[in-house]
Amino acid sequence: PAVVRVPEVQRSLLSRPLDAGALGVMVPRVESRAQAEQIVKYTRYFPMGDRGVALGTAHNAYQMVNGKRFIREANAELLIIVQIETQRGMERLDDILSVPGLSVAYLGPHDLSTSMGRPGDIGHPRVVEAITAFLHGCKRHGVIPGIWGESIQDGRAWARRGARFMTYGADFSMVMERSKMVLEAVRPEGRNHGRRPRCIRFLAFRVRRAIARRSARAGEEGPRRGPQEGVDTVRGGVHARTPEEHARRHTAGGFPQQRCRKDVH
Repeated sequence: PAVVRVPEVQRSLLSRPLDAGALGVMVPRVESRAQAEQIVKYTRYFPMGDRGVALGTAHNAYQMVNGKRFIREANAELLIIVQIETQRGMERLDDILSVPGLSVAYLGPHDLSTSMGRPGDIGHPRVVEAITAFLHGCKRHGVIPGIWGESIQDGRAWARRGARFMTYGADFSMVMERSKMVLEAVRPEGRNHGRRPRCIRFLAFRVRRAIARRSARAGEEGPRRGPQEGVDTVRGGVHARTPEEHARRHTAGGFPQQRCRKDVH
């Protein structure tokens, strides 16, 4: 089952993932009761909302089902996650959490700390106090509290404080972490001599070569006159030059070709 994070509160953005078979939706920057009410209205079926009913499609595995039973089960199983991650949202915490039909309230500690004027300082007393108020508010209204965990230790700490829905890392970071663990486990000791493994050096070379090719393709399209004299705008960046250098380079027939380093071991 998938949970889809939508960009904003809009009927089509909320209903389409669910009609495609998603288990639930996650909505960022919820800051008012009106927003929470709209989310419930657009995602739940009657009598909790007014989501359109279409049977026999992706969310039914393309099978015809009993309509009454499906609506009842869908309303019970649907996961609606509202992200409360700003100071404005925290000021309206009880108004938001008291809306019937919400499943999870999710807090982004870094976004919250930034909106409170303490970017990244999630250990600041004001931020800690706000997080505590969030956890207590969720318990008071019977909404599952969710939060971001930076590490396994953070996850355990949040779980002890009552969090029941947590996100950790991302798919690419987990792949990198696991790959690093495997390499360290199978690599013979003393064979690396402080250098990066050959597979990583080769990957770095492939990345640099791809960047060089992209730059070459952008250069082949030729320079375009920028909005100011003496500025050439080339796809991938803006190169500012004096008018004299600008004229000299174009008189010589364009930009000099860049050479790619091949001294990769």
